[in-house]
Amino acid sequence: MKAIILPVGITESLKLLTDHIPENQLPVANKPVVEHLIELLVRNRITDIIFVKKHLPYQTEQYFGGGERWGATITYALISEYKSITHTLLRVDASKMDDSFVFLPANCVTNLDLAAFADFHFHNGADITFSLPATKETMTSDKAARLRPWHPFILTPQALACVITHKTTDDLPSIVSLLGSQNLASSIFSSDYDFLSIDSLADYWEANKRILNGDFKGILIPGRQSSSGVWTNIGAGIHPDAKITAPVLAGAGCNILEGAQAGPNVILGDHVIVDHHAILSDSIVLDHTYIGSHTQVKDSVAGKDYLINIPGNFSTFIGDDRIIGDLAKPMVASKGERMLNLILALMLTLVLAPLFIILFLFHLLFPSKNYFSLKKRYSRYETVDMMGGKKPKAFDLYSFDSRYRFIGKIAGLFNVIKGDLNLVGVTPLTEAQLESIEHEWQTLRFHAPSGLFHIWEVEGSPDMSWEEKLAADSYYAAMRSIKMDMKILFKRLFRW
Repeated sequence: MKAIILPVGITESLKLLTDHIPENQLPVANKPVVEHLIELLVRNRITDIIFVKKHLPYQTEQYFGGGERWGATITYALISEYKSITHTLLRVDASKMDDSFVFLPANCVTNLDLAAFADFHFHNGADITFSLPATKETMTSDKAARLRPWHPFILTPQALACVITHKTTDDLPSIVSLLGSQNLASSIFSSDYDFLSIDSLADYWEANKRILNGDFKGILIPGRQSSSGVWTNIGAGIHPDAKITAPVLAGAGCNILEGAQAGPNVILGDHVIVDHHAILSDSIVLDHTYIGSHTQVKDSVAGKDYLINIPGNFSTFIGDDRIIGDLAKPMVASKGERMLNLILALMLTLVLAPLFIILFLFHLLFPSKNYFSLKKRYSRYETVDMMGGKKPKAFDLYSFDSRYRFIGKIAGLFNVIKGDLNLVGVTPLTEAQLESIEHEWQTLRFHAPSGLFHIWEVEGSPDMSWEEKLAADSYYAAMRSIKMDMKILFKRLFRW
C-alpha cells in the first residue's frame, strides 16, 4: 500500500502562522504537523508516499527531501490551488497509481492504526474504505457519503481509475456516489483512535495541548522526559530557580532563565529564550523567539514579533524586541552583507567615476533629453502598522537613459550606497508590476532584497517575458546565498 498526503486550504485564522511556512509545517509539539503523519505511516510499514504540495512548495521539499530521514520514499506533485481530491489526483503521475492508496490530509493529527486499517480494507475486498473513530455511531452508506472529506480513507487501483476517468468535481460525497453507481463496494473501518483536523487557531492549540497531555497515544514528542510531564530536547536549559508547572515541552537549545515561570500547557520551540521573571501559561512559543523579562504570555501563540490570542482569535504586532523578539534575525550577517554591498558599491563608483562625470555632464548640457531620471520602484515588504500589516517599501531608483543596459543601471549604485538596493537581488517593481502579482509563488520574491543586478540578466535571454523574470526572481529568493550573489555580480560586470 502507498500513501497520498493531500494539501488543504489556508484558513484565515491561521494566516499569520502560514505567511512564511507551509500549512503542513505548522509546528505541533515542536514538529511539523505532517512529520507526525510520516512517522505514523512508516511505523505502520507504509513507506511509499506521494506528497502533494501547494503552499510554499520550495520549503516543503527542502525540509522533507526524499524521505530518507524517516526510512520512506517521498515523491511530490504540485498544484497551484486545491479544488478537490479528483483534481489533485489528476496532477499525480499516473504510472504510480498501481496500488491501493491511503489518503491523509496534511493538516491532521491522528494515531489511527493504519496497519489494522489496511488489513480490514483488504480482508473486506472493498474498493473504498473509510475510517471512523469508534466513539461515533456506525454509519450507513448514506451517512458515509456525508462523512467529512478529511477522515483517512483507502482507494483501490480500480476505484482510483474510476475517479480519475469520470473527473468528479467534488470530494467524498460524489466519489462515494460515483463508485456506487459503478458497482464498486465501500466499507467502514471503526476503531478506537483520535483524529483532529487543524482548521483554525483553536484546533491548532487543541492539537498541541492534547499531545502534551498524552491524549494521542503513540505520537512521538521530541526530547526526553526529564520529570513527570516535562520534556526537554537537546541543549535545553532550565534554571534551578525557574518555576515549571507540567506539562511543558522545551525545544532544542531553549533556555528558561532565573525566576521565569512556564506552565501548565506550555510548548517552547527550538532556541527560545524565556528571560528573567517572564510568565507563560497555556501558550506556544515558536522557534527562535525571545520572551522578554517580566513579560506575561497567556492563552497565546508567540512568534518572534507577534502575539496571537487564542480565545479572542486576534493578533498583535510587537514592535519592541525587549518584549518579544526574533532570535533568528541574522544581525551580524545582515550587517556584514550591508557592509559588503556598501564597500563594493563605493569601489565600483570610484572605478566608474570618469564615466559618471561624462554622463552627468551630458545630462547638464542636454537637459531636455532627461538623460538622468528618478523612477519610483518597490522592494520587499516592510512592517507598517501595529497589527503587523505589511506593504512593499517604495524608493526612487536612479537611472540613466541609455540603450546599453549596464550604463543605464550604474546610477543605481547610489541606491546601493543609500541602502535602497543590494548589488544583486530581485527586480524592483513598478506600481503596475506590483499590482499584477496574484499567485502565491510570485510573492516568494519579497523574501529577498531588491537588487541592481538580477539572476535573469546573466542566466536568461534578453527577451524574457515578465512572467519568466518573476519565476527567475522567485528561484533566486529561494536559493540565494553570498556565493550566488558574487557569481551573478561578476558575470554581469564582465558582460555589458
